[in-house]
Amino acid sequence: MTNDKGTDYDTADLAQQIETLKADLKDLTEIMAGVGQSKAADVKEAAQDTFKSARDAGAEKVDYARAQAEHLGDEARQFVQRQPATALGVAVGVGFLIVLLGSRR
Repeated sequence: MTNDKGTDYDTADLAQQIETLKADLKDLTEIMAGVGQSKAADVKEAAQDTFKSARDAGAEKVDYARAQAEHLGDEARQFVQRQPATALGVAVGVGFLIVLLGSRR
């Protein structure tokens, strides 16, 4: 067989070139699969790191809120112990407001 440039090709050469192309495509496919797996592992690791950071930040916020609630509870107890009459008046006033707002609905 002859191409435009006058070079002769025989069937054995073409078969060899096809086999070489097949091997190159197989190698390329394996390389691409490896790259894909590597990228998937990188994305998975980044997602896990982000989740861990968010979880840790959430735990810190919960601990802070718990400490603040305990602090406010302690202050309320101390206030009631120091000024029981005032605390009772505030409780009655808050209760009255709740009843008043609830009855308007």
